Amino acid sequence: MSSTWTIPAAQLAVFRHNFSLITWLLIGACIQSIFVLLLPQRVAILPAVVLLAARYIKTALVSQGYLHNASTDNVVVGKMTAPILNEDGSVPEQVQMSTSVEDPITLRPNIQTTEGENKHSQSISSRGLFAPGMKDMSAYFNGMFEGVVADRLNNGFLGKTSTFLEINDGSHITTLTISYWKDVECLHAFAHSPAHREGWDWWLKGRKEYPHLGIYHETFAAPAGHWENIYENMVPMGMGQALYPGTQSSSSPEKKKTSTSTSALLPSPDNNPGFVRPLVDAKSSTWRTMTARMGRPGVMKEWGGDAAI
Repeated sequence: MSSTWTIPAAQLAVFRHNFSLITWLLIGACIQSIFVLLLPQRVAILPAVVLLAARYIKTALVSQGYLHNASTDNVVVGKMTAPILNEDGSVPEQVQMSTSVEDPITLRPNIQTTEGENKHSQSISSRGLFAPGMKDMSAYFNGMFEGVVADRLNNGFLGKTSTFLEINDGSHITTLTISYWKDVECLHAFAHSPAHREGWDWWLKGRKEYPHLGIYHETFAAPAGHWENIYENMVPMGMGQALYPGTQSSSSPEKKKTSTSTSALLPSPDNNPGFVRPLVDAKSSTWRTMTARMGRPGVMKEWGGDAAI
């Protein structure tokens, strides 16, 4: 079992937010004080001035187009929606023919499907990320999904979000991951899989030893006609991050034969060959409005119209 985070960026983000802004300012002040003590005054102020100037210059060059704007990487330009695809990875002719399952999973020092689940963890210890048990909890959590991703062709796993951080109260960090599943049965099988069971058993045995750690999960199974989504100028996220078996691309001639698939089934990331993301152009009448995407156009008048959102 790995004791490191699967995605280095997630590790860095959690570490950065493990400390409050005041703490980071104090750390910077201490470092600057050491420079003042050890170096001539004019030299001591150079690191802070140079770093601040460099960041300003880089921002200015990016805003003027002289440097690449990394914040636009992987952004899908336009208005898109993410329906549940057919078994062959094609866009459905009719919308909302499938239940959506979501599972948010949360970890909190003081750590889920649409079938879906939220999983969450939290540490309420003043030591935050460095609290006893947090390293093991993170390792078990990451290990749960490693095997699931590798066997997604057979287990009904559609995808999961990157880790979300909740730091509103300023006293601790709560991490949240939302996973998406083909149906509740697939989610249930995941919950009883060896990797999930291993983490589950660890928690049942360690909950008394680590009272400063908290977890929860929520499961949502939204019937057909009771969910929809829209993404505009966004990096794929949520259901837009899901991956379905398929090889269609935006240039596929088969896609151009129907109004429901006239634009963009996106190829999957390079490390997932043979899969597509379900993002399709939402400007056509099939996907243009909320009630259309829900497969409930008959309620438009009842709701007083349906704006193209």
